[in-house]
Amino acid sequence: MSFLTPLYFLGALAIAGPIVFHLIQRRPKGEQTFSSLMFLSPSPPRLTRRSRLDNILLLLLRALALTLLAIAFARPFLRSALQLDFNSIARRTVILLDTSASMRRAGLWEAAIQEVEKICDNSSPADQLSLVAFDSSPEQIVGFEASAIGKSAAIKDMIRERLSELKPTWQDTDLGAALIVACEQLQTTTGNDEPVDTPPQIVVITDAQQGSNLQSLESFEWPDRIPVDCRIVSPKSPGNAAMQVVTGDDASDDEVLVRVENIDATATDQFELQWTGTSGEVESSRSVQVPEGQSRVVRFPRDSITSTLRLTGDRDTFDNELYFATPEPLVRQVLYVGDVEAVDEDEKGPFFFLQRVNLDTCFRKVTFEAADGESLVALSATTSPLVFAGPGLTAEQAQLLHNYVKSGGNVVGVLAQSRFEEDDLAAWRTLTGIDTLTISEADVSDYAMLSNIDFQHRFFAPFAESQFNDFTKVRFWKHRNIHAADENAWNVLARFDATAPALIERPIEEGTLWLLTSGWHVGDSQFALSSKFVPLIAGMFDASDSIHHTDTSYTVGKTIPLDFLNPEDGLSAHLVGPDGEVVSVNDHEFRPDRPGVFSMTNQGQQSSFAVNLSAAESVTSQMDLTQLEQRGVKLGDRMPAIEATEYQRQMKDVELESNQQIWRTLIFASLVVLAAETWLAGRKSRQT
Repeated sequence: MSFLTPLYFLGALAIAGPIVFHLIQRRPKGEQTFSSLMFLSPSPPRLTRRSRLDNILLLLLRALALTLLAIAFARPFLRSALQLDFNSIARRTVILLDTSASMRRAGLWEAAIQEVEKICDNSSPADQLSLVAFDSSPEQIVGFEASAIGKSAAIKDMIRERLSELKPTWQDTDLGAALIVACEQLQTTTGNDEPVDTPPQIVVITDAQQGSNLQSLESFEWPDRIPVDCRIVSPKSPGNAAMQVVTGDDASDDEVLVRVENIDATATDQFELQWTGTSGEVESSRSVQVPEGQSRVVRFPRDSITSTLRLTGDRDTFDNELYFATPEPLVRQVLYVGDVEAVDEDEKGPFFFLQRVNLDTCFRKVTFEAADGESLVALSATTSPLVFAGPGLTAEQAQLLHNYVKSGGNVVGVLAQSRFEEDDLAAWRTLTGIDTLTISEADVSDYAMLSNIDFQHRFFAPFAESQFNDFTKVRFWKHRNIHAADENAWNVLARFDATAPALIERPIEEGTLWLLTSGWHVGDSQFALSSKFVPLIAGMFDASDSIHHTDTSYTVGKTIPLDFLNPEDGLSAHLVGPDGEVVSVNDHEFRPDRPGVFSMTNQGQQSSFAVNLSAAESVTSQMDLTQLEQRGVKLGDRMPAIEATEYQRQMKDVELESNQQIWRTLIFASLVVLAAETWLAGRKSRQT
């Protein structure tokens, strides 16, 4: 016989109570008070050698009742021979091993391997183990199927052998998806309703960095019977600094904005950014000071020879490089339709100043050309997104430009001539599509200035700040008045002295027409000589060019459609990785597994794209595990095999005792004994 709570046997010491009571000598019933003893205190009776036990049967009944109660509270039960032969239990454990890029920090991977070894050492021969490596997606390394058909020692050797082949990847961390896969694997193995000896368990070995993705746990109901043991490994030296490209309106194609962030407590706050070329030499460098927990934005000029931006001064270098691909520049052409010679005997006409505007970047090459008959007939909005129309526009040219605008092109009309004959008006009416359009010379006494400028428009948005929106220094000596019967024929973007329109916008089907009622040459204004001229022309071109620079920067582990490189045939492409090795391409998609600059040659055309580490991997601060509990995950430690066996033995004992319930019989027997003791004590008292 065994006992579930043997400490209750201490209650059997209460048997001494009835024995003591039986040995205490009773006072005589007859008492007489003497006056000579009234000042003395009575003394209780003492046990002496002459004391003897009376009513032995009554004493035995009382002692038996107390003994039965003590045994009942000790919860006795009977074990069979099969139940006594209890050596070990079979536990199902899924080991989730973090192999993301943040595990490349010094000391983390070695500590993670040691944790896996510790789990194998603390497992019993009957345990079933499964090893799953995870980064942005989980991967089964050793499954429960191997544990079912092999021996425990062989499974442990298999896990150790596969561990020697594993190493951290360059992908980000999706801890939520890995937990769900492990939970579903345990539920599939054990079944939802199948009784198990001990609950299955998940052991996660990770650095628990705050950049881990837990989003998938939001819509998953975690089962209560599957606890998760999180074993967090820490780097040898805490602290990490990272950099990230800043995108937005402040960044242009000619420069790159980089945010340097000192995420954790690093040993220094002094860092250096280095541009390196394709051959690895340092092209330029810049120092930056970033205090702990803060960030700084650094602006770098960008040219075609640089490919890598490196951060130095940080101990952990896994996230200290940014790669940039330099694609072939897009060739764009801006046509000028009209007379390219002088206007009103001015030696420098509008086309002269347009030719001096430089709109080239590392992603595009823009040329200004005078239109001829062939180029105007073959005009395309793709290669020529913007056309300027000036003095000397003919009706035939106006009709071609009107059709060009209707098909998606953009035209800027410059009313830079002082006299408009009937043929000139007919041409501008054809271009604008307004039959009632009239153009006349404005009466300007001295000069006119721009006012009522719509700074919300994309042309003038770069001038919206107070330090840039002053146009009072741009003076116009001449301008033209335009009128139309339809008052809503156009939108006015700027006016001269709050009256006459200076710049109007007229949408025509898929394209847009803008009319500037004054020229920018010296005979009409000072506009071409001002600081506002080039940004305004560039804004017109950017608003017209529908094909902008395609993003050539991607993230490790994310699928890249090869149609970006060549939409005709991605299967026959020759893809080369950062180290010069040939990379296999499956179908029309490619999933890079490391950062760097990849190049592709397809049908004689070469293009490249950059692959960088996910910014979330640089957020290496340890997250609070309560975030898992808030999403329903049950946390719990995994017990060693000896403790788990003992725990299982206790659970078996509880089950046996609950089924046998011997304590009920003992309680009933003690009640019977107490009833007999009460009857016997009453009878003895009546006899006395």
